[in-house]
Amino acid sequence: MPCAVDRPQTLIKFIGETIMLRCRMTVAALIACTIGVAGTGCNDGAKLDGQLVLVERQTRDLKVTSVRPEAGGGNGGTLVVLTGEGFEPAMTVTFGGNPATQLYVGGDELAAMLTPASADAGAVDVVVTRNSDEQTASVADGFTYLKEGDVLVTEVLPAEGALAGGETVTVAGQGFADGAKVFFGANQATGIRVLGPEALTLTVPAGDAVGSVSVRVEVPSGATHTLDFGYSYLPDGPQSKLEVLAVIPSEGPLAGGNPITIEGKGFIDGATVKVGGAAATDVRVLGANAITCTAPAGAGPGLVDVRVENPLVDGSVTPSSAFLDSAYRYLPEAPSLLSVLAVIPGEGPLEGGNVAAVQGTGFVDGSKVYFDGRLGTQIQVLGPNALTARVPAATVAGPIEVRVELPGSGGVGGEAAALASGYTYLPGDPALLVLRAIPQSGPLDGGNVVALEGAGFRAGARVYFGGAPATQVQVLGPTAITCIAPQNNAPATVDLRVELPALAGQVSGEAYTLDNGYSYLLGGTGGAFGVASLFPTQDYEAGGALVFITGTGFDPAMVVRFGAAQSPLVQVLSGNAATALVPPGTAGLVDVTLVNPNNEQVVLTSGFRYVAEASVAGAPPALGAVSPGRGPTAGGTIVRIVGANFATDLRVFFGDTAATSVRVISPSVASAVVPAHAAGNVAVRVVNPDDAADSLAGAFVYADPTGAPSVTATWPPTGPSSGGTWVTLDGADFAVGTTVWFGMIPAATTTVLGTTRLVAVAPTAPVGSVDLTVVRPDGAFVTVTDAFAYYDVNTLPGEPPIIASVFPSVGDVIGGEDVSVIGSGFAAGA
Repeated sequence: MPCAVDRPQTLIKFIGETIMLRCRMTVAALIACTIGVAGTGCNDGAKLDGQLVLVERQTRDLKVTSVRPEAGGGNGGTLVVLTGEGFEPAMTVTFGGNPATQLYVGGDELAAMLTPASADAGAVDVVVTRNSDEQTASVADGFTYLKEGDVLVTEVLPAEGALAGGETVTVAGQGFADGAKVFFGANQATGIRVLGPEALTLTVPAGDAVGSVSVRVEVPSGATHTLDFGYSYLPDGPQSKLEVLAVIPSEGPLAGGNPITIEGKGFIDGATVKVGGAAATDVRVLGANAITCTAPAGAGPGLVDVRVENPLVDGSVTPSSAFLDSAYRYLPEAPSLLSVLAVIPGEGPLEGGNVAAVQGTGFVDGSKVYFDGRLGTQIQVLGPNALTARVPAATVAGPIEVRVELPGSGGVGGEAAALASGYTYLPGDPALLVLRAIPQSGPLDGGNVVALEGAGFRAGARVYFGGAPATQVQVLGPTAITCIAPQNNAPATVDLRVELPALAGQVSGEAYTLDNGYSYLLGGTGGAFGVASLFPTQDYEAGGALVFITGTGFDPAMVVRFGAAQSPLVQVLSGNAATALVPPGTAGLVDVTLVNPNNEQVVLTSGFRYVAEASVAGAPPALGAVSPGRGPTAGGTIVRIVGANFATDLRVFFGDTAATSVRVISPSVASAVVPAHAAGNVAVRVVNPDDAADSLAGAFVYADPTGAPSVTATWPPTGPSSGGTWVTLDGADFAVGTTVWFGMIPAATTTVLGTTRLVAVAPTAPVGSVDLTVVRPDGAFVTVTDAFAYYDVNTLPGEPPIIASVFPSVGDVIGGEDVSVIGSGFAAGA
C-alpha cells in the first residue's frame, strides 16, 4: 500500500511544477511520505501515486510564484502548497493575517501547510515572512475562503483521454456533495462517486471532437463551477508522439545530484532520461506528461540537450525518443573568494543606527553582517565587492570584529570571513540603552508579555508604551526586562521608554526612549478605516523609497499623502495592506495621511521622517563601494558609486582613465560610465573640484563576461516625472542582482522575475526621453535607446490598452484556436 493514511483521497496536481499529492494526512507526514522517510507508513516513493519534487538551492531573495489550491473552506484545514524561491524552515505564512498551521518547508522552493479558519468569505493576501532577515513576499488576494455551499473545481487527472471516452478520472476541488453532476463540455459524465467534499471520480463521456473542453460540476444546492479547458480529448488509437517541452529547474551544479522535472507528452513507464548525453538516475515516470529524475554530473559548464527515450512497445524495432535542445545549463564551480577588506565609516556611536558600507570580495545575496556577533539590519548586497548594513547598538565602546557570513543550509551558517578591529564604537553615550522589544507588536487590548533587551537596567525601573505604564515589570538583570504591555485605544506604533529610579543626590533618574519601538495591531475587530504601521519610517529628501502600510478599511482607490505631498504610486494589496512610493519632501517629521474615496481619512501623526543628505562642508570625499565591481574591457558599464561628501562636479577615475557621464545623485551616491581598459584589477578614485580625493585599491575588475543580456520589449513606454511607474522588460540572460538604469539614475527597485523578465520602478527624473540600460552583476549590459519618456505629472496622456494575459498561451502551428485576451483599456473596434 503506497500510503498508510486515512481516506478519502485528496488529489492536487500542478502542471508546470508537476506536484501531485494523493493522500490526506498531516503536512509533516505528507512531505515525509512523499520523499520516502522511514517510519512514515510509506515506501521509498517508487510506487507512490504522486511525487512531491523538492529542489534545494542556496538562500535567495524571497518570492512566491504560486498558491495551490487557490481556495478553500472557511473552517480552515485546506492543504496548500506554495512554490517560489528563498523559503527556509524558520518562516511564517499568514492568510489574511492569520498564521497557517503544520507548516513544512521542503528546500527553498516549496512549502506546504494547512490554512487557518476565517470568519469571513472572500479573497485574502498570502504573506510569507522569512524570520532570519524579516524579508517578506506576498500574493495579493492569493487565497479565497469559500462561503457555505460554494463549489470549486481545481484539477482533472488525468487531464486528457481518448475521444471515445470511458476513462476513469479524478476531479479535485471544494464543496462536492452526493448527487453532484459533472459535464465535459455539453456531455454528462457517468459513474460519479463523491469521495468527499474535495474529490470525486467518474467515467468520462465520449467527446464531440478532438480538443479541449470545459469541466463543470453542479451540486444539488444549485451551486456550480466550471474549469475552462479542464480536459482534452485525443484522437482514438495511438497516443500523440513523444515530446519534451520543459526542464524544471533549467540549471544546476556541475556536480549534478540535484532533482529535476521533465515536462512533455507521451511518456510511458520505463522511459530513460539523458542530460547532455549522460544518463540521469532515479527516473520516475509520474504520468504521460511528467518525469522526475536526478541530474548526472556534467562534462563542463554550459547548455546541454535533454533526451527522453521510451522503451520498445508493440513489437517496434527501435524505441521512440525526443529531445529538447539547450534545455539545461550546468553552472560553473566558482572558487570561493570571500574576504572583508574595509568598513566605511570605520566608527560610530554606541546606539548604532548608522549605515556602514563593507568592502570585500565574494559577497552574494543573502549574506549577513555581524558587528562583534550582533547582526546588522537592512543589509543590501550591492554586488560581490560591496554591501551596506545598518549598524546595531552596542553597550561597550572600542574596536570590534566585523564578520560577513554567506547563506548556509540545514540551519548551519555558510562560509564566513572577518576583519579584526574593523569597526570602532565611540564612547560618550549613556550607560542606559534600549535595543529592542520582543515581540515588536501586539494586540490593542494589551496583556501580553514583552521583553526589552538593552543595557544599564536596574531594580525599580519603569517601562512606558507611548506614555502608558506597563505592569508587572521585572528586571531580570542589567540587559533584560519583562513586563505586561498596557492597552491602547487605536492601532499605532509607539515609543518605548525605560526610566530608572533616582540615585542619591539626583532629582530624577536616567531615562532612555526607543523611538517607534512597539506596534499595536488590530485583532480582527471589524473593518473601520485605520492605520497601524508604516515601514520603513524614513527616507532622504529626494524620496523614492517604497513603504509598506498596514491597517484596516483600505479602499482600492485610497490616496496616501506624506505631509502635503501625494504619493505618485499607491498599491492597495488588500483591505489591510498597501504600498506607497515616497514623494520628494523637506527634512523633518511629517504626518502620513490616508484618504479613502468617500473623503474619510486617518492620520499617522509624525509617522515619517525626511532626512537631509548633505555633504560636510570642506570634508574630503570618501569612497565606500563600486557596484557592479566588474565589467567588460570595452567599458560602457554603468556603475553605482557609494560613499560620502561627493561634490556636484565630482570626477571618477578607473586606474588613470577618467569615467564619462558622471552624475552625482546625492552627496553619497553617484553614477558613471566605465571607460575601456585592459583586463585586470584597477583602483577607483573619486576627486572633488578642490582636488580632495579618495580611492579604493582593486575596486573594479576588467574581465569580459560570458554573453550579455538582451531586451526584446519594454512596457509601458511613458510615465510621470514624479517616478513610480512599474516598467516590465522582457529579454534574455537576466540574472539575480541585475539593475535597470533610467538614463544615469538607477531604478527605485529592480525585481528579477526570471532570466527573461524583470520589473523596475522608475525613479524621479526630469521630463524627456531616457535610455533604459540593463546591467548584470558581472558588468554585462544592454542599452535600449530612448525606451522610456518622462512626461509632466500634470499633463497625463490618454491611458493605453494593457494586455495582462492570453489563455491558452500555446496552440497548433496551423492556428484556428479560440483564445481569451485579458487586460484593461480595450475599446470597441480594437
